[in-house]
Amino acid sequence: IQSGASSNEAFYLDRLYVIGDSICHGFNVYGFVPHEHCLTQSSVSMWNLDYFTFDTPSGTYGMVDAVAAVRPELLYMSLGMNDVKMNDPESFASKYVSVALDIISRDPDINIVIAGITPIDTTITSFTANETIRSYNAALESKIKSMNSTRILYFDAYSVLADPTTLALKEGTTSGDGIHLSTSCYTELLAQLYSFLDTTPVMNQIKASTDPEERAQLSAKAEKILMATGSVNPLYYYTTAQMLKPIVHDVIRLATGDVIWTYADID
Repeated sequence: IQSGASSNEAFYLDRLYVIGDSICHGFNVYGFVPHEHCLTQSSVSMWNLDYFTFDTPSGTYGMVDAVAAVRPELLYMSLGMNDVKMNDPESFASKYVSVALDIISRDPDINIVIAGITPIDTTITSFTANETIRSYNAALESKIKSMNSTRILYFDAYSVLADPTTLALKEGTTSGDGIHLSTSCYTELLAQLYSFLDTTPVMNQIKASTDPEERAQLSAKAEKILMATGSVNPLYYYTTAQMLKPIVHDVIRLATGDVIWTYADID
């Protein structure tokens, strides 16, 4: 847990997008993150991710394509509460990292913070045990840190909100059901997140100029890591040839081949 407030709060907040489940949705519900920066769905998890879509200004997509469509510089991922009764720690962690790598392969400049599953108040709910949550977090943290990546980081959200004595959610900080969080929790999570980011290269990476050649190299590197996990097995690649007049600009071309015309303009 970091101490002291970050002087870079505004920098991070302006660039922050959140994606995840109903607990993650609290960042928008309580007014911390604007609706346009919030990609959340109730009950989504790693085990059922393929059944969910997310709304963006340019359309509705699966998680990876939705992130590629909005192109955030800083992405906070928060899922897992819905996995603890339907998954196992290693499978959960492997799928989570695979999704993060897929996102990186689409946008090598993105910075991803993967938050640990938050604790629950077991005096109110018997949904799961905090020991179980900690085992999922441990597997996830280990998997992420073993990558030694500066683009995919683990954030210990559990410790931020846990009572140091009981290791359960701090008394009086649930929104009522023992699982979902009160306003004060999101205030504390963001404060600790900003302080944590100050200890990482994230700010410098965001500020760094974007070089197309460097992006291509990073994308190829991310793809190699993704292939090595065995999580995907492509049979072939599509190729698309496009021509664009010089007077047309601000057209976004995604690595998926999709073209976003939302911000296009003509001189």
